[in-house]
Amino acid sequence: MYHQDHPHRSQGIPPYTIERLRHYLELLGDRSIVVFDVETNGLHRRSSVLSFSALKLRLDTDRRKFHRVDEMERFYHCREPENPKAIAVNGLHRRVIDIKRDGAVYPLHFDQDREIPDFFHDAGLAAAHNVDFDRAFLGVFPELRNLPYFCTMKSQGRFVKLHQAARMQGIPVDSSRLHGSTYDTHLAAELLKKLILKIST
Repeated sequence: MYHQDHPHRSQGIPPYTIERLRHYLELLGDRSIVVFDVETNGLHRRSSVLSFSALKLRLDTDRRKFHRVDEMERFYHCREPENPKAIAVNGLHRRVIDIKRDGAVYPLHFDQDREIPDFFHDAGLAAAHNVDFDRAFLGVFPELRNLPYFCTMKSQGRFVKLHQAARMQGIPVDSSRLHGSTYDTHLAAELLKKLILKIST
């Protein structure tokens, strides 16, 4: 069952602020938090998703301990020609994706993969760094459109790249792994944990 935010409960709370995160945590109950990231073949929301990663967490009742429940990493072919500028950033050429998909039984294309929305089925909150970009690609799954979403970037009050935000919070960064969806997901999760711990102390 997918949890939806209740506009009347959050009315007047600015989006992506600590106050909004506190509000979401109060409504979380025993549902999970899913932190996710996509790497794409361009910036347009119709660009193909080349990789998707997600990390599912649960909080203890005191919000001080995080438990990893599940994790997903998948790679997909693009429907349109490769975008050289995008591929130069994420390195996901067709041959790289073929290697990553070796033996994979999930669909060739992201929008056909029904296990993506299934991964979110018990989520009470979804989060990403620059979530408005990443969540736009989840729009191909109607059941995910009304989830509560939180942005670890906009919570900083300004545009801060993921590696910069992580270093500001004392989180170690391996620059060689940036723009890999799994690594970026883990960095965003560490940022979110820091924010939640601030609320809980």
